[in-house]
Amino acid sequence: MQFVRRILILIVVLLDAGALLWSLHDESLWKYGTGLLASAGLASLVLAVAAKSTASNFIAGLQIALSEPIRH
Repeated sequence: MQFVRRILILIVVLLDAGALLWSLHDESLWKYGTGLLASAGLASLVLAVAAKSTASNFIAGLQIALSEPIRH
């Protein structure tokens, strides 16, 4: 879970930096912001495809754990 947390933090930081550069009125900074936003979007798609089976197994485990009655 620490790995997923770090990846999510990295994606949020990249999106924030891209949005900050994109909001400035300098054309060269705007191009850097656009590139940063595009690369962050592409990276999140790649990570989503790579983590699909792990996430589905984790959600299935939570569903089983929460729906099973507690046995003593």
